[in-house]
Amino acid sequence: MRSKLAEQLRKDTDESVRQMSVDERLDLALSLGNTVIETFAWSRGITYDEALRLLQKEKRHGRRYSRCIEELDVEDKAVR
Repeated sequence: MRSKLAEQLRKDTDESVRQMSVDERLDLALSLGNTVIETFAWSRGITYDEALRLLQKEKRHGRRYSRCIEELDVEDKAVR
């Protein structure tokens, strides 16, 4: 059984997004991404940059080995 409130909220959100320009949608998507990173950083007690690095590293976990990615990790450690 679905929530009527959730369905109405989804419908309202979809409608408001449809009325936005492409630039407004892009700004919304980027701000939501930043909010997620800020929340992750806050929950872990780390800085925004540390959270971003950790999320990027986790995204690569389990992927095929790539020397260029390894070089990025080395550069990242040098910056810290």
